[in-house]
Amino acid sequence: MRFSVTNKGYGRAGALSFLLLIPGFVLAQGTPPRSVQALWEDVDPARDPLDIRVVRQWEEDGLVLHYLTFHVGTFKGRPARLAAFYGYPRKGEKLPGLLHLHGGGQRAFLHEVRYYARRGYACISINWGGREMEGAMAGDPNTDWGAVDPTQKNVPGYSNLLPGEKYLDKFESPRNNNWYLLTIAGRRGLTFLERQAVVDRERLGVYGHSMGGNLAVYVAGTDDRVKVAAPSVGGQGFRTINWELLPGQRRKVPRGDMKLYRETLGFQSYAPRIRAPLLWLSSTNDFHGIMDDTYRTGALIPHGAVRYAFAPHLNHRFTPEILESFLTLQMRMHEEITLLLNAFTEYAKQHRRRHLSRKKRKEEKKRNKKLAWIEFVYNYVLECDGLEVSAALERTKRTAPLAIVLNTNAFGVTRTRDMVGEVEFKNLSIKLEEEDVITVLHASATGGGGSNQQQQQQQQQQQQ
Repeated sequence: MRFSVTNKGYGRAGALSFLLLIPGFVLAQGTPPRSVQALWEDVDPARDPLDIRVVRQWEEDGLVLHYLTFHVGTFKGRPARLAAFYGYPRKGEKLPGLLHLHGGGQRAFLHEVRYYARRGYACISINWGGREMEGAMAGDPNTDWGAVDPTQKNVPGYSNLLPGEKYLDKFESPRNNNWYLLTIAGRRGLTFLERQAVVDRERLGVYGHSMGGNLAVYVAGTDDRVKVAAPSVGGQGFRTINWELLPGQRRKVPRGDMKLYRETLGFQSYAPRIRAPLLWLSSTNDFHGIMDDTYRTGALIPHGAVRYAFAPHLNHRFTPEILESFLTLQMRMHEEITLLLNAFTEYAKQHRRRHLSRKKRKEEKKRNKKLAWIEFVYNYVLECDGLEVSAALERTKRTAPLAIVLNTNAFGVTRTRDMVGEVEFKNLSIKLEEEDVITVLHASATGGGGSNQQQQQQQQQQQQ
């Protein structure tokens, strides 16, 4: 039995399949992964070739559009392929990439691809449900899951843990659940995006509606390539737990061990693993994305960049303007963070060359106990890329104190500058004074950090 993802458990399953052929051999109960980490630790969505096959390619209104299929994996000895629509602006380069995940009873949406391609994205919409593709002609290939079936033709599979003909393991396991296979498909969609020449692999986002919202949370909770996520009317956890105030309400009951299901497939177990900024879209009267459970799940995400938007009085839908504004802001924010870090590094180099004269080195060593601080403040999102920012602080902690405040007015976002004083950031004590603050404009960020006048003023202040 071969899989396109590295998984030790499947190797054991293959060996057990062979042993079953030996007369008198009795199969002992298999050992399933019992946590999200154990379930996904050996899965590599970039391992196998994508084997992309273009069914049709065309151009319209400055966009390049594709109807294509690509390889998801090999399950129980048979390959599985996904159909998808993919598009981007014809003259685009270093574009942010979006993965669209359709909802239940739906299919890949060409209009979603067009919509975001017109706005400067490379977007792929995968047809995980297997319904006929829009505009398909006789003989056109479609999604083919081979020996397994995580589509809505196999509805029990969404809550299943037990073995069966369409499932992977021969024992009770979360790999026997549809969501496991669909999450692999979503992550392979990210692999497709990051390997496209026009896509900036450091700016990938995922969004989806209803069942697609569920998938968006699964993908964001298992793949650090996701830089922004926006699930809508789906993805909230605690679905197997009764509400205290509604004792008569029936909650979801899995086919198999309840504890195993909660620990490996419950959304509340994936939320603590989400590193990307996330916007939850829903409606106050939604039957699927329950407000209380959405907030409870969001509270488990270990960073402050989580926001909610609920359309009042609606059921299972929301106003689309909120989604577009959030995705645009977050993608541009990540781009600006990269630009500003480059500007900060260059400024630090210039500062060393200009000010660390031999006569003042002893004085500088004492004065440079102050540490550098990078601050990004948005009108409704406060988010620092933790790894990059902490690395910048580590590299530059021997330079003069400096704060780079992101000027995002060009994007219609309010910039604030009111965090002067002593602060604690990542266990570093930082004292920031007014004269230590400069502003790096978007136009000059790649040029080395701030205007010459600002640098000269700061030099004079430091010499005094």
